[in-house]
Amino acid sequence: MKLYKNNDIYYIVHRTIPIHNFASKSGVLDMEFVKLWRDYLIKVDHVLRTETSFIFVETVQDAQVLEEMEKETHN
Repeated sequence: MKLYKNNDIYYIVHRTIPIHNFASKSGVLDMEFVKLWRDYLIKVDHVLRTETSFIFVETVQDAQVLEEMEKETHN
């Protein structure tokens, strides 16, 4: 599992797809296609964008972070 932090919020990365996969031949981005991918992927509730990719992520809730920290300290 890969975690990604953005603006003090942690996300679980489910998929990273290059931006060019969502662009038409003329270079226009199809954001509806990005939304379709977001809705298609299980547990994905947010999409982040870098210069080169869209990152399809699941927002980590505070309770989940505490549970993971607790498991790590007991192992």
